[in-house]
Amino acid sequence: MGGIHGQYLLVGHVTHDVAPDGNKTVGGTVTHAARVAKSLGWEPHIVTAAGVDFTPPDSLADVQWSIQRCENTTTVRNDYSTGKRLQTFGPIAAPVDLAAIAADVFASSLVHLGPVAQEVDATGLVGPRRQFLGATLQGWLRRWDAGGKVTVCSWEQAATVLPRLAAAVVSIEDVAGDWGLLQQWASHVPMLVVTQGAGGCALMRGSRWDRIAPRAANVVHPTGAGDVFAAVFFLLNEMISDPVLSARLANLYASMAIERPGLDPLPTLGEVQSCLVD
Repeated sequence: MGGIHGQYLLVGHVTHDVAPDGNKTVGGTVTHAARVAKSLGWEPHIVTAAGVDFTPPDSLADVQWSIQRCENTTTVRNDYSTGKRLQTFGPIAAPVDLAAIAADVFASSLVHLGPVAQEVDATGLVGPRRQFLGATLQGWLRRWDAGGKVTVCSWEQAATVLPRLAAAVVSIEDVAGDWGLLQQWASHVPMLVVTQGAGGCALMRGSRWDRIAPRAANVVHPTGAGDVFAAVFFLLNEMISDPVLSARLANLYASMAIERPGLDPLPTLGEVQSCLVD
């Protein structure tokens, strides 16, 4: 699996993640996934919208960036003090303009749509036949009130967007545990992976389900675990064309990543593979 495998286009908001103590870090699906892509030998290209207060972190300074400048950078506050994530948004950046992405950039071998706050409109998106188009769905499943408090919402565009994808990843929390809804979605997309935190994950392909057992983790930094999982799953499946093994490795990789402060340094693929034979 050595060498450079190709370009990995990531589309969605970068974020300023603010901890309860006021410390601020760079977050968002696109940044977490870009770190994973680098570790697996891919060349990430991030397309995002952000304010002038945003600059790429040092760990991603060598990544290609296409930043659509706007008034604000999406700011996210995560509070885990109750045992569950309580999330607040505000301010929020402008939507990402897909029409402004150059055709040669959109021709990347793998495209990952990673919305945070409804900022990616994929209803009219059609990629090249050879292209793998994946998405993490969480950003389409969120709404927020006037104070920025985030709650789960229905996704009206599911039947339009899912058939355009090769694979999608969603957390069971993002659909409030509704397996019936997930079964409906699985009928529209070739592969739907449902992450369940400490419960592992389920790979749904039409009427076929493969349940992937969890790896017990000593959680240090849970934010971004689902983004890490999705990136590993998309990238490895593109490399080895084995969705079950890719899901197993993604499960292991994410569980090891959240045992470390922040997401750097990430586990190596060798570390992850060693768990398969332990």
